[in-house]
Amino acid sequence: MTFVVAPLTATVMGCVSDQYSGVASGVNNAVTRTSGVFANAIFGALAVLLFSSALQKDLAKTSFGEESKREIAAQVVNLGNAKAPSHLSDADRQKVQELYQQGFLDAYRTIMILAAALCFGATLMAVLFVEKGVHVRGGEEKLSRP
Repeated sequence: MTFVVAPLTATVMGCVSDQYSGVASGVNNAVTRTSGVFANAIFGALAVLLFSSALQKDLAKTSFGEESKREIAAQVVNLGNAKAPSHLSDADRQKVQELYQQGFLDAYRTIMILAAALCFGATLMAVLFVEKGVHVRGGEEKLSRP
């Protein structure tokens, strides 16, 4: 985000006249914060979905009963803090904790790859679409990009 937000802010502030700089700053700040909230919500929901999917796939390979599988799967909303049902034996609880850990790591890995791809895409868009050169605003020359 650091690589994208600072140049974006400089570009937005450089494109408006001085009398509108306060409004531009406020709008830019609001959009930045709102996008951060949406990103957290979307990535959080996606993490639960990915974790649930990985856990369901792994649970299908186990010999647990249907009721135990439902109890185990009900913990997906806790992500990395998921706990195995207490009625299971110690060995089964250990196996379930390993399934939780592996499912969480798989989900986290996928989220990080997606976030990196989005950052790369944002960087690519900036390189392709932000004009390079000198812009004149109010009689004063400003560089849009160093």
